[in-house]
Amino acid sequence: MRVAYRASSRRTSRSSRPRARVRLGLALACVSVLLTGAATGCTGSSAGQPVPPGPSAGSPASGPPAPVQSSTVHSGTVPVWGTATHLSYSQGPEDPTAVSCASATFCMAVLGSGYAAVYDGTRWSKPVALPSSDGEPDSVSCPTAKFCMAVDTRDSSAFLFNGGTWSPAPGINDAAASTQAGMASVSCPSSTFCVAVDNGSNAFTFNGTSWSPATAIDPGNELSTVSCPSTSFCAAVDYGPNVVTFNGTSWSKPSAIDPGTYLQAVSCASAGFCVAIDRKGNALTFNGRTWSKPVNADPDGLTMGEGGISWPMVSCPTSHFCAAVDGAGGNVVTFDGTSWTAPVNIDSKAANSVSGPVLVFLMSVSCRSAMFCVAGDSIGNAFVRS
Repeated sequence: MRVAYRASSRRTSRSSRPRARVRLGLALACVSVLLTGAATGCTGSSAGQPVPPGPSAGSPASGPPAPVQSSTVHSGTVPVWGTATHLSYSQGPEDPTAVSCASATFCMAVLGSGYAAVYDGTRWSKPVALPSSDGEPDSVSCPTAKFCMAVDTRDSSAFLFNGGTWSPAPGINDAAASTQAGMASVSCPSSTFCVAVDNGSNAFTFNGTSWSPATAIDPGNELSTVSCPSTSFCAAVDYGPNVVTFNGTSWSKPSAIDPGTYLQAVSCASAGFCVAIDRKGNALTFNGRTWSKPVNADPDGLTMGEGGISWPMVSCPTSHFCAAVDGAGGNVVTFDGTSWTAPVNIDSKAANSVSGPVLVFLMSVSCRSAMFCVAGDSIGNAFVRS
């Protein structure tokens, strides 16, 4: 029986088990893995357990220097994906739940056990703890190296990075927290404007000081991802066919752009260009007015089937470049503004895990340009394209 590593309920089918059982599922998965002798890939800090100390978030890891990414060696002018760098601290591996790159010399990865690590263009720092007793951060957005906002999937916590350290952010007052705990996604085009969506139907805006009250933008549905390229435009998709857009003042009504499947992620380079990805591996593009019909971006890797693990993510820094990572085979596909490339495998462990006891999959990607991207998988490996 295949065991999926840390499969958060919001990333499986809408009828999947309640979020409160996620940690129990992880524990059972880890027991199964340990019995088969494949202990790597099981991690997560429990509430009340001591947090290992670490340096500031921008500091290199203590001990031997972290390996330099092989991706710093270019093949002509064509960017290439480097070999894996494992993000870990002394108690075990970490999973890069989400990553955000402000530049080619600054990326922040948040880890599912409540830690964060920084890439400085050469190496990754040692992961350091976020200020949460039992956090499970699942989204981060860094418009600059001096500002990041992260949100937590288990509750309404938010965390701020000021260029050196993390601290608790002003609280998000989520009225739906008792029934639909946790935040799903956050996007910040600047340090004075962010939008977060919860695992229900609500959106919240941050003005640099505080969060707004909840606005129900997609009643009866479960939001997945939000992307804001500016303070006057955002797009959010749900785990259904709907997209909702923000014009700087108000949200549109939900629009069904992908009937018959589940949308998973969206990324917008501007108010005139977005790409949404669904669980079947289809991509839909937005031209500022209308959404295209679905185009299959990766028939080999962007889906595990409806109702199963499916974690495609997409990042579009411009209208002429996007990168999407799949939910199973360790593949990346890129978009040049017209068409999608054939899949390129960057994660051999993911490719070889499909028939194994623990499913390894790419779960995050952030691109600052067509020349620079970072991706992370579910067993703590980070990959740099440069």
